[in-house]
Amino acid sequence: MTENQPYLRIASLAKGFGQGAAHVQVLSDITCQVDRGEICVLFGPSGSGKSTFLNLVGGLERPDAGQIEVGGTDICSLSDRDLVEYRRRELGFIFQFYNLVPDLTIRENVEVCQHLSKDPLPVDDLLHSLSAAPSAAPSSRTRGSCSATSPRARSTTRPRRRSSA
Repeated sequence: MTENQPYLRIASLAKGFGQGAAHVQVLSDITCQVDRGEICVLFGPSGSGKSTFLNLVGGLERPDAGQIEVGGTDICSLSDRDLVEYRRRELGFIFQFYNLVPDLTIRENVEVCQHLSKDPLPVDDLLHSLSAAPSAAPSSRTRGSCSATSPRARSTTRPRRRSSA
């Protein structure tokens, strides 16, 4: 990627769900670009395709049509295995619903993420920044603590890009 190329380039992106009479076209012919360092906001009513768009850019779903290039990488052409590596090394996801494992403690939830990284951050430092009781179960935490833990758990790696879904 050269300096004057956009960081994110989307061309003719389309995604639908269902078949036949139940088919819903969520995204149709979306074309846009975002430069490195630019702040971009997605807004719209529920069901308008915001999460679907982020899932596509994050490589969690594949588009029906179009191209997605992130940092010079055409993620639509990546194999499933390479897409997993792309998500693991390049992105940090902060999900709307915290995706913590309720049967694990806060510490154990963070440690699970560490196993996925070649360059993890120290668990104790992350837990200290939360002011969390490491032995507490996520279900015993307040909603605010869960929302704080989830981003920190995803921060056990050093992703180059971060996405909220």
